[in-house]
Amino acid sequence: MQHSPKKERPVQNERPISRRVEQDKNAPIRLDWSIIQARMTATGIKTMDDFEVATGLGRTTLFNAKRDLKCSQTTFEAIMNGLKVGEDQLRRQPITQELSERTNALIPPNGWAIESIESEFLVAANGVSYRVCKLKREVMGQPIRYRYSRAKYYDTLHAAPAMQPEYAERLNRHAAVCSSLPKGTKVPQHYDIRKLAEDSAWWVLDEWIPSVTLATMIDNRFEWTSGVIHSVGLQLLETLSVLHSHRCIVRELTPERILMEENSTNCYITDFEMARMLDSDISVSGKWSWTTHYRAPEVNDNDAYWQSDLYSWAMIMVELFSGSPKNDEGWIQSHAPTAAIAKLLTQCLDKRYHHRPASIDSVMKVWQKWSGKP
Repeated sequence: MQHSPKKERPVQNERPISRRVEQDKNAPIRLDWSIIQARMTATGIKTMDDFEVATGLGRTTLFNAKRDLKCSQTTFEAIMNGLKVGEDQLRRQPITQELSERTNALIPPNGWAIESIESEFLVAANGVSYRVCKLKREVMGQPIRYRYSRAKYYDTLHAAPAMQPEYAERLNRHAAVCSSLPKGTKVPQHYDIRKLAEDSAWWVLDEWIPSVTLATMIDNRFEWTSGVIHSVGLQLLETLSVLHSHRCIVRELTPERILMEENSTNCYITDFEMARMLDSDISVSGKWSWTTHYRAPEVNDNDAYWQSDLYSWAMIMVELFSGSPKNDEGWIQSHAPTAAIAKLLTQCLDKRYHHRPASIDSVMKVWQKWSGKP
């Protein structure tokens, strides 16, 4: 399966997170527009006109802030309120030349080198920002060979100081999930988790699979055939079934967390930092900062059941069929390939978790009866 080309990658020395210049209210506040853009997307603000309404600021003020990457205290507070985020999530330490030089470059973990940067800084629902990179290291032998890793660089400097140790502890959730799964599960192999000396930045290293995210393919308007949708849907159900058998709930399965292998229909679920293990209360986020189309309503209240993942799965399938993630019954019926699939997706997207299918097996039986043919 040929995938659409990836979007142009950002340069390596792009500023990682938002930081304040000074505590002085008269000093300009330094902005990182990539963080603001990520939060606009997450909260459903699609245009600058929408952003103008949300913040109450004039277009000139907003465009100046975007162009110059700095603003006044008043503008900063308006943006903060418009995006519904706390102060600590948008600014942290005073900027100094020394700090700027130290944070502008990503520091790879010992023994690895940065081959390429695969994403801009993304923002998890708990406010922690991270970036996906491709790392490489030499493997001993002749001829020289390299081992590659899909690695996530987490930056917690912008988080409230009291929360940094807690965030660092919870980043281990991904490793715990991966290590509990049997070999052959459609989950990238986990290699290691490393922290930098100051305990404010972490690397999570996984197997490198030549792939693009499902989100990238959707954004690039990839044309989905019924056969590919059938294959992707079935693989996701099979992987979720394994995860559930090991008492792990993904809680928010989104296209960004699904890797589509290049030149094939193989897909993998990754990024389990936001997952929840039923035998533990530990998860990266006990509080969700914003809602998304793919997250079941009960998860927003920090409650999750097996059926929460079925909601996410069904929303993704609706988007592949129709081009838009909607849980409207009429919309689903008009785009689903058969009446049985429409009924299944509608049931999975019920706002009441106990009205959704009781198990993934029952969903798979209906899904497999559909041949995947138009």
